[in-house]
Amino acid sequence: LQLTSLQVSTQQSCILNPIEIKKHSSAQNMNSPKIIYIRPTIENCDPIKKYQISTPVQYSLQENPILYGGGRKWLISCSSPDFISSITGQDSSDLLVDLFAFNTSFIIWFNDLEKGLEISYLDIPAHAVRKNQLGQLELYIQMNYSNSGDQSPCLIEFSFTPKYWENDRYFNQDIEKLFTYEFFGLNKGSKMIFNTFNAIGKCSCFHNNN
Repeated sequence: LQLTSLQVSTQQSCILNPIEIKKHSSAQNMNSPKIIYIRPTIENCDPIKKYQISTPVQYSLQENPILYGGGRKWLISCSSPDFISSITGQDSSDLLVDLFAFNTSFIIWFNDLEKGLEISYLDIPAHAVRKNQLGQLELYIQMNYSNSGDQSPCLIEFSFTPKYWENDRYFNQDIEKLFTYEFFGLNKGSKMIFNTFNAIGKCSCFHNNN
């Protein structure tokens, strides 16, 4: 994919139609990424709006992570098929994932496999909104990754496209309790992309070493 009219700002997000990109700290967390087996739910995390209501004066340390954004039913594409297959045991083209941008970390949850990939924001050097070859908006994320024997980390690229857009209708078998309209508004299509993009940018600032 070709990025056009690209500019990078280390201080703030750069809005250039059709691309929005943000660059982060280049530090790396050696414990990231890691496989997790506990699905994020309303019982073990708090949406930011719910948390703000419960602590109106000031934020305080608490047990549950704070959810700033994300969404359901993303199609995932990865620059390293071997990396995805090592986690999932299958090709990424048929996988649907949920994304969670917490204050603590970023999670890619593989719905059919009941496991996820937890990534430190220190290992996300940049993320962007761009157009793919079909002209559709997508969320783009870079991740630093190294095996135990590697001397230096390599760069793995992810692209996420919503399976459903704003005007698409679909039946959800489960009642949504986390990404509700009350907490995140209309969280579909391009709105979900930009909501997640902005959430990653905000949470990355909590972990910036610069």
